Amino acid sequence: MDHTDGFSVKAILGGTLVDIVATVVLSFLSGFAIRSVLSWSVPPAELAAAMEAKLAFIAQDAAWLLCFLLLGVIVTAAAGFTAGRLAGTAHLRNGVAVGAVLLVIGLALWVLAPEIIAHGNQPTWMVATGFVLTVPAAALGGLLSSTSLAWPWTRKPAA
Repeated sequence: MDHTDGFSVKAILGGTLVDIVATVVLSFLSGFAIRSVLSWSVPPAELAAAMEAKLAFIAQDAAWLLCFLLLGVIVTAAAGFTAGRLAGTAHLRNGVAVGAVLLVIGLALWVLAPEIIAHGNQPTWMVATGFVLTVPAAALGGLLSSTSLAWPWTRKPAA
């Protein structure tokens, strides 16, 4: 059986996978976009150095950091939403569980491989804020998954 006290292993793993895959894809796409823009204005021999300089700038610029933080919160809320929808019941509980799993993974990576989290050069406030918002964002997603507005095409007609 997949459900234990309202928790769904399938839903929690599915939500966690959504967050991890979306984070990897968005990280790749943002790096690709930055490299593409730089390649138009920087000679090929200087591209690697220009890329490092741009990433160092982004890692310290408050506006960029807030944009990435917001994007991370949206992705985590989507993960909680996915868990809630996959579970079918206990939407909030499964969203919170996804947030807790993601928080544990994030903290483990921060301790064991800090270069993966923020490439080792983002301010501590940014990393800490991301950790603090992980569970509430996933919980919000789980909560939203229980609303009738979540997926209107799945609503059952009134009897």
